[in-house]
Amino acid sequence: MDLAQFDSVSSQEFKDAIWGMMEVSGKPNIADFFPILKPLDPQGLARQGHYYAQKMLTIIDRIIDQRLQSRSSSSLHDGASSTNDALDLLLNIHLKDESKFSRNAMRHLFLGKSTMAHRPPL
Repeated sequence: MDLAQFDSVSSQEFKDAIWGMMEVSGKPNIADFFPILKPLDPQGLARQGHYYAQKMLTIIDRIIDQRLQSRSSSSLHDGASSTNDALDLLLNIHLKDESKFSRNAMRHLFLGKSTMAHRPPL
């Protein structure tokens, strides 16, 4: 899936989620200066950050599900894919019986990678 195509709905949804996470993380949080306010989240930044993170995880889940579906419907006998990108390699590791690499770990790995790649320069 190419998320760099700006005319597709999925890439726009991805861009909006990344932009939202950047805005939330860039705002000064009063709870950082007054830790007693942290549980109250007076500016709603933790809530907004959670919303955008969930949105990103949903997009990543959809990409993983699409890849698994295309792998299962492919004509290759062992379910391996011919693209051999990072997602395919991680899915091969995940699908091994003895692997302790979970889908949740894969989701959070891609969440961290996607947010790191779109940070503005300092």
